Amino acid sequence: MVFVDEKRKNSTQKDQIMKEFNRSLKQAGRIISILIKQRSGYLLLFLTSALMILSGCATEEQSDAYGQFEATETTISSEISGKLLQFSVEDGSNLAPGQQVGYVDSTQRVLQRDQLIAQMESTEARIASVNAEVDVQEEELALAHTNLERIKALANDGAATQQKLDDAQSRVRTIQKRIDALQTQKQSIRAKINAARSSIAQVNEQIDDARIINPINGTVLTSFVEPHEIVQMGQPLYRIANLDTLILRI
Repeated sequence: MVFVDEKRKNSTQKDQIMKEFNRSLKQAGRIISILIKQRSGYLLLFLTSALMILSGCATEEQSDAYGQFEATETTISSEISGKLLQFSVEDGSNLAPGQQVGYVDSTQRVLQRDQLIAQMESTEARIASVNAEVDVQEEELALAHTNLERIKALANDGAATQQKLDDAQSRVRTIQKRIDALQTQKQSIRAKINAARSSIAQVNEQIDDARIINPINGTVLTSFVEPHEIVQMGQPLYRIANLDTLILRI
């Protein structure tokens, strides 16, 4: 009974080893196919030799160790949704950091930005109009204050009635309320202008995100999309890795 359990245990360990080896072999084979396209001689020779060693070990009844080649892979995804107008990424191609490899249609976003700019400019023109009206009201307020002081002097001499004094004071208060209302209106307009600027900045960021910029130096392992496809935000576009440095994990 103990012999049977031990035999089953050894069989299970062997199956696990072969499973890990096959996965490692498949991954390394994919990398080699890319290196063949690039004619990377030294690295290809190293990988081929390593695979032969692993293959020899795999034919034994029980291997002493097993491992797999690993490279740091990065998946590049779309930052916005839209039609992929241009996409120049092929399996096995080398890409440099900062290189533009495509762009998503941003026509509607450009039109939206232009509309927001036009609205903001129109709102800014309202500020100028309100400022002109404030200037007029302040001139009238200055005249009203002058008239009030004159009527006060006449009233002290008994040459003006209380009614005229009340009317002069009322006019000063009325004009001041107009000015206060205009100042409040200016604050509201400024808030709209700031909101428009914020919206324009957001749209500009989306327009920039339409450009697909490769972030790292490396070799394209897999491309997931084709030009003129409709892509969604966060959708993977391609996978890239630096194959100059590979790690063999045992």
